[in-house]
Amino acid sequence: KDMRWKANDPRWEDLDVETAWDRYIKTAVAHYKGGYVVYEIENEPELDRWDKYRDEYAKFTIRTARLIKKTDPKARVMVDNVYGIPSGLNRHLLQKGGAKYIDIFSWHDYHEGWLADAAAMKRMWARLDELGGKHIEIWFNEGWAYTNTAVDEPIACTRLTSSQSTNAMVCSIAELTVVGQEKTIIFHTGYPKHGMSFWDYSGPGTMLWDWYSYPMPLAAAWNTMAHHIGVSD
Repeated sequence: KDMRWKANDPRWEDLDVETAWDRYIKTAVAHYKGGYVVYEIENEPELDRWDKYRDEYAKFTIRTARLIKKTDPKARVMVDNVYGIPSGLNRHLLQKGGAKYIDIFSWHDYHEGWLADAAAMKRMWARLDELGGKHIEIWFNEGWAYTNTAVDEPIACTRLTSSQSTNAMVCSIAELTVVGQEKTIIFHTGYPKHGMSFWDYSGPGTMLWDWYSYPMPLAAAWNTMAHHIGVSD
């Protein structure tokens, strides 16, 4: 509440002014300094009603990125995006000079079949280049593991069979990697119980293991792919 400034307020630019948020950011970054950490400032901001506050969004994001890099010059800053990069909100951020402080754009998408193809990724790169973000990496880091389970009870959020959905995911990731997507992260691998997450309410289709602890075809395919692109033994 000590940071609800209008977009033209000079305090956005003044890092000598310290808010509660600033203290949190500096403390967190100092704690992890020297480690391989990426700081993602926002999660799906397009869904959080920033439309009337696009300028404030840009100021907030830029200030936070500056604080992170001031505390740890080697830190990497990520901004998230729903669907294709950049969204209207993040386009505004880049137009306001945000590209200078952002190292990575991540994106989220939930649907069956292919995530995206080479043409879509090239469009994302072109848009970033136009907005001064030629140096920015693109990562996918949440979503999209719809595949039917071994028992199909209940049916997952897809019309595809397990083998069809697994094949689509592997082909899509391979093509996106070839055209330069730096990382493709399946959201579910961040959870300790067989990749189950709070998305379980959507049914087994959003998990890597079914409700009976049997792995989906995607688990084996993912491990094989990770091995062949050299990121895991």
